[in-house]
Amino acid sequence: MIELSVIIPSRDAGPRLASCLEALAEQEGADDAFEVIVVDDGSVPPVPANLRAPADRYALRVVRRDVSGGIAVARNDGWRVARGRISLFLDDDITADPGLVAGHIAAHAGTSNRIGIGRLTTRVAADADWLARQFAEAWNAHVRALDGGRQLKAGDCYGGDLSIPTELLRHAGGFDEQFSRSEDVELAARLIENEATLTYVPAASEHHERKHGRAMLADARRNGAMATTLVGRHPWLQAETELGSFAAVGQRQLLLRRLATLLRIPAERLATLGAVFGAGRTGRSALTLLVQLAFWSGVRKSVDADTFARLTGGTAILMYHGFTPAGARASRYVVPVDRFEAQLATLLRAGHRPVSLSSYLDHRRSHRLLPAPSFIVTIDDGYAETEHLAAPVLRRLRIPATVFLVERAVGHRNDWDGAGVLAGRPIVDDAAIARLRADGFEFGPHSARHGQLAGATAGVLDEEIHAATSRLSDRVGPLVPAFAYPFGLADDASRSAVAAAGLIGLGVREGLACPVSDETQLPRIEVRGTDSPLRVVLAARLGGTRRLARR
Repeated sequence: MIELSVIIPSRDAGPRLASCLEALAEQEGADDAFEVIVVDDGSVPPVPANLRAPADRYALRVVRRDVSGGIAVARNDGWRVARGRISLFLDDDITADPGLVAGHIAAHAGTSNRIGIGRLTTRVAADADWLARQFAEAWNAHVRALDGGRQLKAGDCYGGDLSIPTELLRHAGGFDEQFSRSEDVELAARLIENEATLTYVPAASEHHERKHGRAMLADARRNGAMATTLVGRHPWLQAETELGSFAAVGQRQLLLRRLATLLRIPAERLATLGAVFGAGRTGRSALTLLVQLAFWSGVRKSVDADTFARLTGGTAILMYHGFTPAGARASRYVVPVDRFEAQLATLLRAGHRPVSLSSYLDHRRSHRLLPAPSFIVTIDDGYAETEHLAAPVLRRLRIPATVFLVERAVGHRNDWDGAGVLAGRPIVDDAAIARLRADGFEFGPHSARHGQLAGATAGVLDEEIHAATSRLSDRVGPLVPAFAYPFGLADDASRSAVAAAGLIGLGVREGLACPVSDETQLPRIEVRGTDSPLRVVLAARLGGTRRLARR
């Protein structure tokens, strides 16, 4: 009985196709359980119609298209004549390990609504150029992450080794033939929206990459051009794909991206410096930069200037603590109010747009893009001087702000710092909170007692996160659904507790908040009282400045 149909779109493959078919003749534990369908997508000369499997180890059919219709059309032609309950799509340059077919059959046992993502490594020729070798290294690192249990996403659904129940394909209408790229991810997104699940099939296969580096950059550029159509169809994919990741990198990498994008430097021009980049960490960073430049040049051609700015902007979530009168001494955690005003006013003059945290979260959850560049002001702990020092500045500049309150400390003092400028500092009381709320301020939870949550027991986490948030809401009114970790420290358990409470987590790791950012620990930028206005502007564009000079 045919359980699985292997569908291989092929065009002018020659020896590649022969190698692929030979590997399938070595399958173990799948005797008579699979067939192979080669879809000849306009090859010249054509694939022989009477092509037979090596040693007649399996049933083989050839479906011929006189004119190439593209990969989506070819895959659809294949599954529509498939006899197997499962359709396994392979590229014609894949070498399957002996357990591949049996592994995919096992992955679909007892279910009819699952997508099987095969373990697919890549290998390049010995004479491959620097860029092709770096591509292969990066792809295989991605595979190792999947081996290690990294959560599967729609973007992992690569059609070179992908299995889907044939009836599920029929119900969904198969691959969208309007997509010349990413047709596999688009199909997976539709299936996921209809409650399909993803599973990893560790049975291995290997892709033999024969493209040179410049061809791979051209592919990246075409991927960028198609990405906006893909995300336009499925907006939630922005949080899982490159289109939501421009600013989700380190400060030096982002600086290079912004400069190269601004100057419109072709990735191919920089690729000629491959010998300088070399291998290792520098080589990987160079590859990331080149691929992203090619990808985003494709994006730029497919959207207007405003959309491109929103896609590449990222949002700077600024973090303040205490304030002191104008002219007073500045410190890391306390900013003189005149410097505070200069920092924010300079941001505004530089074209940065203030948004409230609640507005940002609304945009994020509805997969809408904010104007760019944008920034958010957050104030931790809620010291009493926030009302009479910070609030007038924010009011004058028309900048919203969110204050994160320590629930048990409201109306009391900072008793969690044993020393330093914040120790013993008075905290706003209920009356001040009401006045600030009337002035447009938002509030969020910052735990019950400002204790360290990393390593805390489940009972402590429930008290510090869920219970504290509930009590604070009862006391001061509606809260922004975001939680600021005390001391910025969080582990897997505390992040899970924040998510279980229906909250977004805010840490203190520098960076810009992007669609791909981890919602249990969004990055924030600590603004120090000693920071110059220009440094704050630079930090808001690069996600901070502290790591720019680090080795």
